[in-house]
Amino acid sequence: MRTFAYISALLTTALGLAAFWIAYPTATPIKELLPEHASIDLEAYEGSMPSGSGSPEILILGSSHLAQMDHDFQQGEFDRVINALSEFDPDLMAIEYLPAEYPRGKGRDYRPTFDTDMHANRWEMNTEEADSLISANRTAEGLPENPCELGKAYFLAGDYLNAPYFWLQNDCPEVREHDEIDRWLSNRSAHEMAEIGFPVAQNSELDELVAFDYQGDDAEWFIFDEGLDALRSGRVWVLSNFWPILPQIGTTSRERRARPYDESLLSMLHLSNSPEHIGLQYWVYEDVVRSITWQGEEIGSRQTDNYWLRNERMFDYLQEAINEQEPERVLVITGSGHKYFLDELAVEAGYRWIDPREWLPDPS
Repeated sequence: MRTFAYISALLTTALGLAAFWIAYPTATPIKELLPEHASIDLEAYEGSMPSGSGSPEILILGSSHLAQMDHDFQQGEFDRVINALSEFDPDLMAIEYLPAEYPRGKGRDYRPTFDTDMHANRWEMNTEEADSLISANRTAEGLPENPCELGKAYFLAGDYLNAPYFWLQNDCPEVREHDEIDRWLSNRSAHEMAEIGFPVAQNSELDELVAFDYQGDDAEWFIFDEGLDALRSGRVWVLSNFWPILPQIGTTSRERRARPYDESLLSMLHLSNSPEHIGLQYWVYEDVVRSITWQGEEIGSRQTDNYWLRNERMFDYLQEAINEQEPERVLVITGSGHKYFLDELAVEAGYRWIDPREWLPDPS
């Protein structure tokens, strides 16, 4: 989860700890990692997401960001997840990534910067030709005949979700001839968008994916910087404020870090989409984070409001695509830190919420 990763980085800097996700052979239940004073009903989320009768159906799959994890998940597990979600057969897929239309350089813009003019000259494709290919793809049915060329068009248009979608799912060696693109694609291939999303989208013959993320300054994670200032000033009490929102870590010892799930992909996904996990998120954001103060200012409440704003802006992108495409089944793949918020927004919007665990294979 991105939020947990930020706070982990805070403690890592302060305490001189090493990498965040260090595997530990024994799964530790969330209940055992919570502090004794935690007033949380871990089953409160059970049944609070009625399926309803609205349209479309929306399945929001929360996942740890795989490219940021030290994991050794087996391909067979990915295949089981891909096959199961392909049975859901989404006709719209949204993945957590900044859209091409998001203003370049605004807030925490994590998109890479490429020399698109150079690549356009190499590929002999100008802006007008790229736009024409994209427009034709949007009006066509099914997958394109020349996905490698279409991926180039999306790349030149600054769409860094759909470019790798077509390149990584097809044999496009010419685009990997340039080192910076090859390195970028290698990094993307370890992300849940490529490990899970792209194969499911191809199985459902989706001709375009929807990027939905928001990184404006008005939704920044500012507690990280202010918390570091607190630690550097010697105000170690901040640790007791932040510690309860790190339930995945059983100890600060490098050798004994604990995850509340075992080493399997399916175990992680089942936990990330469980009522227990969502209930934990509710407690973290609405109780623990909101209670954090710094120099007399209620920065925690502002932080939760900021994070709500980010998720609302993300959901705006999703709704825009739903309104335009009028799908029957929507698959959303996002960091599990967004799961609680997006679930709530989807139900408020009147969509038919689908429990991901109904479609995930059993971990055993």
